[in-house]
Amino acid sequence: MSDINMKKNYFNRMLFPALLLVLAILYKGYEWTQLTNLNNFQRKAEIQELSFINSRLDEDDAGDDVSDDFFISLESSTSSEISQQADLVIDELILVRERDRKYLNLIEENKNEFKKLGNKSKFLFGKNGEFIKDYVLLATDYYSEEIENINSNIVAAGYYENLILVLRDSAIIDNFTIDNFSGDLDEELISDNFSDIASIEKYTRSDFKFETGEDGEPLVPYFLEFLNDYQIYFKNFYLLVKDVAIGDMESASYKYEAAMRQRADTNFDFYKLDRDISNIQFETGKKVLTASSNKLKHLYSYSDLNLGRFPFLAKIEQWETRLVECNLLWFQTGHYFSFKDEYPEELDIIEFTNSLNGVPASLDDLRKNIDFENIKFTNDEDEISFECSPNTDESLDFDFYVKKQKEE
Repeated sequence: MSDINMKKNYFNRMLFPALLLVLAILYKGYEWTQLTNLNNFQRKAEIQELSFINSRLDEDDAGDDVSDDFFISLESSTSSEISQQADLVIDELILVRERDRKYLNLIEENKNEFKKLGNKSKFLFGKNGEFIKDYVLLATDYYSEEIENINSNIVAAGYYENLILVLRDSAIIDNFTIDNFSGDLDEELISDNFSDIASIEKYTRSDFKFETGEDGEPLVPYFLEFLNDYQIYFKNFYLLVKDVAIGDMESASYKYEAAMRQRADTNFDFYKLDRDISNIQFETGKKVLTASSNKLKHLYSYSDLNLGRFPFLAKIEQWETRLVECNLLWFQTGHYFSFKDEYPEELDIIEFTNSLNGVPASLDDLRKNIDFENIKFTNDEDEISFECSPNTDESLDFDFYVKKQKEE
């Protein structure tokens, strides 16, 4: 064999291993890059989303106070005062839906970012590669459940907005009836006061429709039937008063009988609506809790599997877990109340968490990893609070709290 051939063979024998080594280095570099990108975005997304949730707690509480004032006004206020209170509640419900839509846009954007990370990691293998792919799947599953949960909240806010409208206009009609139909019929008085029910006129228009914000299957189908029944009642009442105001008593008499029958037949269980919406939100919340806890468990497995170590590259260590834990405990507290209609009484966070785990979507298998020592917990007669800082950014402070609902 010539020297040239021997050199070629030697070169070929050395080239293949060298090429494998280069490919292995490139692969490990790419794997490290993808794991780093996932780590950075996980931390960013959790802090970003939970900052949004934390910042709106005070705003949502203000809406609860306005709602209480409206229901108090129904008992003895004038039509003008009831309308003013109703407008405040409706304005607040509109703001709630706007805040929900902003949050929805945020998590949809983050879901898409995780999908992009997943697409770039399809061909990874080994423990680090599998960790990346599995976390992306868990994150996108969580976002799907959270999106469903937020959408149901938006629809529920639309339902309550329509309910406030119905209660307001019913109270206006009741007040008008007491003031104008209690004694001998005074056509001139009714004509003079006709403008008092101006807000009812819209129900007579052919293009009027209660807007619930739903595109597909209704969240609570019977509520739409209720709205339709009340639209007919409001329409009939307005038209009969209009007839009286212009002196057409024969037509008014007929419409009065129809309106009163319609009112008598329109019985609605408001508490049932509230219960049914709460049950729907409980089920969607249960899915969110489960999906979020699965995501968190996967992060706990990272250190157990000794992942994130690469030759000559910085070790990838911290994932944002404490802030997620803090928020999960807060979310589960509201979830517990939806199921039990009460709050746990324990003053110690671990004992309190034990009670929380007594309802579906338990977080019991996370307990040994939760950083209880760095979550400040309070449970007094007015509120339950979980205060913490992210383990990846101690400069930030979060306070997730639940204002306790008082028994009437």
